[in-house]
Amino acid sequence: MIIYYDASNQFELTDDEFKNALPAFEAGKNVWVERLQVHLTPFYKWAGVRPDDQNEVDLGGGLVAIKKFGSWVNKNNPDVKIDLHYYPQLAKDNVGDTKLID
Repeated sequence: MIIYYDASNQFELTDDEFKNALPAFEAGKNVWVERLQVHLTPFYKWAGVRPDDQNEVDLGGGLVAIKKFGSWVNKNNPDVKIDLHYYPQLAKDNVGDTKLID
């Protein structure tokens, strides 16, 4: 995924880096990308297709989590909350002023 700030400033992020950064960008926050050693601001334009919705995550084994009223629940049974202890990748959804991406 290539994101542009202007004609001379562009960065190529992996799909995972961009998906991880998107919630921070949407909240108007900067993102530190360790691999590139750069802080990126939310003022960018991307080339290509925007990644999948950040409110739906395939956890494998047929389990899909969706975000409902700030909590992660089972898409097939929204009354069942997903335990973040067993799926820590969902816990990373909380973003501070700067989100670190490894």
